[in-house]
Amino acid sequence: MAESASATTVKTLLEDTYKKVMTTVTKQKLTIGELSGIASVSILLVQKMKNLTGSQKKEMVVDLVIMVVDKTDLISEADKPMAKIYIDTVLPTVIDELVSAYKDRKNFKLPACLSCRKLKIRN
Repeated sequence: MAESASATTVKTLLEDTYKKVMTTVTKQKLTIGELSGIASVSILLVQKMKNLTGSQKKEMVVDLVIMVVDKTDLISEADKPMAKIYIDTVLPTVIDELVSAYKDRKNFKLPACLSCRKLKIRN
């Protein structure tokens, strides 16, 4: 069965955004908690996609974090099952809170690492 044009477009957007997210990672390994940083960078990239609804953007951010876990060795094999649990249970709330904070920019200052789109997590 052939993919619809919109499904192909979303898939292409996802792959392109994944590549951009990966350019922000400066570490060899990430902890599960640092996946929130990946989500934060992803939100900054996805928020610019005006043709997607809010729930589609949230789903794309979750998909991007899943791709980082599945397609890379940034998360150790031993930590991947726990990372999946984190993604399923905690990450959606983290995304909601980050989006809420980004919307209220008057009282929210982006850390320098996010304003320049580089994920610099302590070693």
